[in-house]
Amino acid sequence: MAVSFSDPEDAFVFVNFGGDGENEAVLDRRTGKIYCRSFFGVRTIFNRKGAYARFKDLLARRRLLDGWHEFSDKAEKAALREWAAENGVELTD
Repeated sequence: MAVSFSDPEDAFVFVNFGGDGENEAVLDRRTGKIYCRSFFGVRTIFNRKGAYARFKDLLARRRLLDGWHEFSDKAEKAALREWAAENGVELTD
């Protein structure tokens, strides 16, 4: 089964957007389709004041935000490629 890299990447971002255990994503190995689910509803995400926003503000003030985005992007891609390899999922791009 081959899956476009962007599909599990989008699912990864979705799962990590919520708090621990709030969001989940599951790959159907038969069809290659990814199903995403939020246990608390997406609207609750926007009701919270988060530490991540303050962290990003700090990085921006220190002119480190671009570096953080580059680091985060590389780490996410590496983790997804490792997950795909461990689970027998062939990525096409």
